[in-house]
Amino acid sequence: MTTMRTRRRVSLSAPPAKLETPKEVRKLRSWSYYIIFAIVILPLQLFIMSSFLYTAQRLYHLYNNSVPYCRYLFMDIYAPLEQVIFYVYLTILNKRIQPISLPPPHFTPSFAKQLFIRILGDFRAVNTRRVTEWSEDTSQGAYAAPALRREDRRSSWDVDMLESQIPALEYNDAKARDFREKVSTWFGHAEWHDLCHDDMLTWLSWSLLGLPLSEANLPFLESCVHLVEKRTGSCLPMKRPEGAQPPTIIRLTIDPVKTRARPILLYIIIHIADMLTKFFLIWRYDCKIWIIEGENPQSGPLEYIVRIPDKKSEDKVKPVTLMHGLGFGLPHYGQIFKFLANKFPNRPIVMPLNRATSMMIFTRRYLLPVTRQEASQGLTEVLDRLNASDTDIVSHSFGTIAHTHILKDAPHLVNKSVFLDPVTFCLWEGDLCYRFLYKVPKTGIELLMNYFIATETGLANTLQRSFSWSCNLLWPQEMKIESTKVFIGSEDFIYDSKRVHEYLLRHGLRDGVALHYMDGFNHGECLITRNGVIDTVCEFLE
Repeated sequence: MTTMRTRRRVSLSAPPAKLETPKEVRKLRSWSYYIIFAIVILPLQLFIMSSFLYTAQRLYHLYNNSVPYCRYLFMDIYAPLEQVIFYVYLTILNKRIQPISLPPPHFTPSFAKQLFIRILGDFRAVNTRRVTEWSEDTSQGAYAAPALRREDRRSSWDVDMLESQIPALEYNDAKARDFREKVSTWFGHAEWHDLCHDDMLTWLSWSLLGLPLSEANLPFLESCVHLVEKRTGSCLPMKRPEGAQPPTIIRLTIDPVKTRARPILLYIIIHIADMLTKFFLIWRYDCKIWIIEGENPQSGPLEYIVRIPDKKSEDKVKPVTLMHGLGFGLPHYGQIFKFLANKFPNRPIVMPLNRATSMMIFTRRYLLPVTRQEASQGLTEVLDRLNASDTDIVSHSFGTIAHTHILKDAPHLVNKSVFLDPVTFCLWEGDLCYRFLYKVPKTGIELLMNYFIATETGLANTLQRSFSWSCNLLWPQEMKIESTKVFIGSEDFIYDSKRVHEYLLRHGLRDGVALHYMDGFNHGECLITRNGVIDTVCEFLE
């Protein structure tokens, strides 16, 4: 059967996406959606439109040599800047980020199949002991190399033996049903019976190889489809069932990057807030701005804000490193930095500033996120300057990805780890990508996240052109559980927090010890200092 499939003619392009109709979307929208739209999004859009209309009016009167009905000095300067210079600049940036990103060098069929089999076996399957007995090779030159068995690093992974560990489930088996439901997330939550063989090939080509579907990779992909069919207890039809609509196939680094315009005034305010926060931290806490050379000098340097305590302790103290998530960067996380500085007056506090995830459009690294190698190399140099061998790391949301890279590549740099709202576990399940970038917003918080984060040019570039799910994936075996704390909000709308909580429990993290399930907390609420989460973090770091 497999041989026949590899020789057949397949469609090498993804089917057109099935989108919800405007009527269906309106029925599902909550009242908070309309409130946020009216008081936040609409005024920003009207501000952009007013700049356009004002510029058009001025050009009309200049052309006709007539007196305008209304004229304001601010708008005379701002409107042309918004509509001529900034609009053209944004258009150029948006075109620059559209080409698909190349897959990482480790995305080989051998690596992909090993990873895929491990995921299939770990997905609530039976006989997972052998499948989980591997770790990532992080030796010199082995960037995200295929993992080898702990008991014998010299031998390569026996893929055929691993395949035998994947059970062939019945269609009605609870584990098969669970797997089908989560895989369908990558197809816009389409019904499983609406998917066909070509849909799975298209998705596997991206998820395992980072490439569009091609004839050259069909034999390998067909073998992976066979594994999916074993795990789901179903046989995907060769043709789409009659009457079934084509699904939305999520291919993050291949799909077009969607962005939305926002006024230049918003970016100016963010830059001013960044400068004011810097000045405050320098004045109040005697912080320093350290510049570290990046991986590529042409890309621009890395920037760190560092608080070095005045009082020299007789005992060697470990620094605390705060890794921020997506948003406004330093203005967004300055309060947490200040809290840590007050809580630990005798410890250095370090915060890497990732300009690509902070809407800092007027900086060199706006479209150049900190790479995996830079995360470890930069922190190594900072610790060398501080005369420290390791550090405690507190990371939030997207910052947990850089945290993951350091744990994989330079675990000796990390003493204690704290993950707040982590987005680095169970990345194969698709909830993060779907909810953050593909789901049509229906609530106020989803609309805010969509407008200010998901469709902002720099952030969209980071998420859709610099995001390698296999590099960013953290396995529980890669953490020192006794020196780790993970905080997950029960109401987190970005990923399925309940499933992540259950997954970590299955892999040895104990509730109330290494794992904290914050009842009623949404994404980001743990950062509010009065909620007490940061106090718990500080007690752990002491």
